[in-house]
Order: sequence, then C-alpha cells, then structure tokens
Amino acid sequence: MQAIIKRELHSYFHNMFLYGMAAALMLYAGLYLGDVLFSQEIGSVRAVYTEIVYILLLFIPLLTMNSFSQEKNQGTDRLLFSSGVRMQSVIFAKCFAAFLTFSLFATLTLLLPMILMTLSGIYWTEVLLLYLGVLLLGAAVCAFGVWVSSMSRHAFRALLVSVAGLFAWWIIDVLLPHLNNVLLQKLLSCISLFGHFAEFGGGLFSYSAAVYFLSAAALFQILTAQSLRMWRQRRI
Repeated sequence: MQAIIKRELHSYFHNMFLYGMAAALMLYAGLYLGDVLFSQEIGSVRAVYTEIVYILLLFIPLLTMNSFSQEKNQGTDRLLFSSGVRMQSVIFAKCFAAFLTFSLFATLTLLLPMILMTLSGIYWTEVLLLYLGVLLLGAAVCAFGVWVSSMSRHAFRALLVSVAGLFAWWIIDVLLPHLNNVLLQKLLSCISLFGHFAEFGGGLFSYSAAVYFLSAAALFQILTAQSLRMWRQRRI
C-alpha cells in the first residue's frame, strides 16, 4: 500500500499543471483577502474563508480524476489488482494520497490567518477548528472524486462529473431556506455537505459533522470497491 501512495504522490508532485493550479489558488486567495481587508471590517475568519474553501474543493477533482480512469484507459488496472494488494487497500491508498496533497495545498493558505491575526481579534483556536473542518470536508470530497473516477475511463469526464456533484451539494444549501416541506428540508439538511462544514465556523468542535464527513469518506470508498468489482466482472 505504501508503494501505491508513493506512486500517486510522485505523479501529483511531478505535474506542472498542478503547481500552476496551486499558484493560481494562492493568487486568488491573496487577492480575495486583500479585497476583504480594504472593504469591510473582519469579524469572523469563517466569513473570510467561505469562498476560499469552495476554490480549494474545486482543486480536488483535478487530483482524483486520474485515480482509476487512467488505470482503466491504459490497461494497468489488471496489473494493479493482481499485485497481491487488497482492492480496499488500493482504494484507501489512492484516497489517502489525494488527501495528503490536498492537505498540503490547504496548509499553504494558513499564511492568510497569520495576516488576519495582526489586524483583528481572530484567535488560533478558531482558525484551527476551521481548518480541521476543511480537512474533514476534503477527506469526504477526495473519496467522492475517487469513486467518480472509478466509474469512468476518461479523466476529463470524471473531472466534469466530480465538479457537477460538488455543485449539486452546494445547490442543496441554497435551496434549503426556500423549501416549505419540513420533512424534505430535514432530509436534505442531513446530507448537506457545506451545511455540516458550517458547524465548525462557530469556534466549537462538531462531533456530528466529523462523524458525517468520516462516514461519507468510508461510504464512497465502499462504493468505489463495488464499482471496480462490476468493472472487473464485465471484463472477464
């Protein structure tokens, strides 16, 4: 499993396109922060980072789009699953490698709270809880992206479906205040990705949100395993 993680990390960090996207992310975050600093008083770090988190999440489909789609397209999936490593271990290794890379790029934006702390009453506890929420959210989205990649032979198609899935999750939060059906509202709030993330913005640790993100990550890994089993059965 360690060999697969190293292989995935090697492919990520030898990709100049990825570095370009990371640079664009930092540039956007810096410009957005500068606009906030000069246009309004800072009262909450979550208010500043809400849009930056959305941009961070759009970075994940770029990481996961090749996870299994490239293996299928190049025919290396047979070699991968005949190497003696359990399928679930392979899936976990790919999710973990994507999560590590996402965590590294997310950590780069910690430079921004250091600036905010010198200009406002923002505390490290609030920042760290927010970043814990970002990492848990990222773990769930990484597993989602790997699952989407396992269902396609084309990386670009996996990228589009992953982005569309994130957009659908975002639409849920937009629609919730406008729903009159209480039962439907409660059901959608239970599966709301960004709604659970917002629970970390009040400076308190949310056990329910943490369980939701970890459960979502585990569920998508199970779905990935099922998708790959069906793919292998069709090829036999």
